[in-house]
Amino acid sequence: MARTLFSDNISLFYGQFYIDILDMDDSDHFDMDSAFKYQANGLCGTAHEGKLFFVAGPQDGTAKITIELHDSEPVLNSDCQNVVEGNFSALSDRLYLCEWAHENTFLLNLPCDHYIVRYSIRHMDRDYDEQDDWDLPVDGQEYIIQFWPGHLDTDRIVRADSDMGQYWHRELGKI
Repeated sequence: MARTLFSDNISLFYGQFYIDILDMDDSDHFDMDSAFKYQANGLCGTAHEGKLFFVAGPQDGTAKITIELHDSEPVLNSDCQNVVEGNFSALSDRLYLCEWAHENTFLLNLPCDHYIVRYSIRHMDRDYDEQDDWDLPVDGQEYIIQFWPGHLDTDRIVRADSDMGQYWHRELGKI
């Protein structure tokens, strides 16, 4: 059984967004380089316990995001060109989907537990044309985040079939 925690558009700046607890006293510095430390993939940074760092396609614009909680491993989405998986511990029941610099935040209602997180991206290589409305997502592009109880030995790249996904794996991951 699946439960949708979020399904809407968010604004993108610097091609990134996060899941975070919004603890202002947090001394755990959360940046791109440290989020991907010791990982194979360069799309979903899981190195900070209780936080996730996501890389998106457009540098700036709007992204269609869907976040789901599953009881068990969901079927792999065959039309996503990029798929990565990693471990995530929800240490608080006050987790938020966050735009860059936490300009807008959205409560997720993800229960405290240890999860496998799958980040799937459809059409990451597409970008805006000059005449496109940047308040709408790039045509056909979608970001899907799925959680289910479990644990992996290490993060993994399930599928890397886009130029941009391969670039970020080389830049931030260890492939």
